[in-house]
Amino acid sequence: MSRASSRPLRLAALASVAGPAAALLLAGCPALDPMQRQAKYKAYQQSEFHPDGLAMRAPPAGTVPHGPPGDPALRTGRGPDGKPVALAPLPVTPQLLQVGRKRFDI
Repeated sequence: MSRASSRPLRLAALASVAGPAAALLLAGCPALDPMQRQAKYKAYQQSEFHPDGLAMRAPPAGTVPHGPPGDPALRTGRGPDGKPVALAPLPVTPQLLQVGRKRFDI
């Protein structure tokens, strides 16, 4: 086989590898993902849409939580008076710290 006749074979082999590789790279490119480019608010971002200026919304009244109900101080960090709690609502034990460390390390 002459050198000139093997060139089209090399180009075809290169195209068969480079084409799919380029398609995979472009498919994973965030600039091409419409979900990345959509208009959206992130948590704690200000909003001009809502009258209170907050992007995060409280659940509608009457919403049923998924899972067991918990102590509001655990969920919100605020006491019954609406002020931040002064003490941790759970006793800090070595077991609690170990669970926290496991979840943090995940």
